[in-house]
Amino acid sequence: MFFSKYEFNFLIMKQMNQTVISKGMIVNSLSKGLSILNLFSKTHSNLSVTQISRMLNINKTTAYRLVTTLKSMDFLIQDEKTKLYRLGPRVIQIGFEAVESLELRQLAFHHMENIAVATEETVELGILEGSDLVVIERIPSPKYLPTYLRVGTRLPVHCTSMGKAILAFMEEKEKEKLLNGIKLEPWTKYSICNKDELKKNLARIRKVGYAINDGELTEGVFAIGAPIFSYKNVVGAISVSFPGVRYTASDINKKILPILRQETEMISQKLGLIEKYILFKDLEEGSYKTLLR
Repeated sequence: MFFSKYEFNFLIMKQMNQTVISKGMIVNSLSKGLSILNLFSKTHSNLSVTQISRMLNINKTTAYRLVTTLKSMDFLIQDEKTKLYRLGPRVIQIGFEAVESLELRQLAFHHMENIAVATEETVELGILEGSDLVVIERIPSPKYLPTYLRVGTRLPVHCTSMGKAILAFMEEKEKEKLLNGIKLEPWTKYSICNKDELKKNLARIRKVGYAINDGELTEGVFAIGAPIFSYKNVVGAISVSFPGVRYTASDINKKILPILRQETEMISQKLGLIEKYILFKDLEEGSYKTLLR
């Protein structure tokens, strides 16, 4: 069959219009589906199809089809007894993944500022990259500190409070694999270079909730590092560093540990951590080489 130029153009335009209409219907359905998810809140945690249709001003049949689709994809769950719907695990998973995809530096910086203002000491944020601790953010102290680390500096994981804080809370198999693949080189005479001794140190960190760098990277410099968690694992750590002669253990317990714990917990909560299962225990007097006694 042959078409004239005008007939051919008419058919093409008709097909394009049908495509646009079809696309419009798809977008409209998606919009309505997302609108259903937006209805759920603390005050409306469980809803019926009738309530959903009324709240969105759509007919009950359409509401039922949309809800059934969302349920089949785990965006909604239906209670077998009440027949009411609530948000499903897929929504929670996407929410956590969205938060986790935000750059850690962006999430943590305000909290680092809070620590820096409260302590007037150097505050650093680090992550594990391979077998190294990488400094990804830093707020220097206005006071003297006999070391200078730049953003991007790579450090041995076993000689830093941040590195040990991350190591201590890693999955056991992952931790063993990392420890078996690195050589524990000494950076100072206080560096922990024995694997069994390091493992004991990591076990203690899990009990007290934070890690100590007692002149292990730079002699005379003391640092306390606390882990940061997402909803599924440890993702980084924040440390506070200062000359050890500036504080006693009692000073640290009063001035540094509370704010470090508070701010790292808040970051972890933003990343999806629900339970507060780390208990910060006080630093023991007279237990460290670097601190003022």
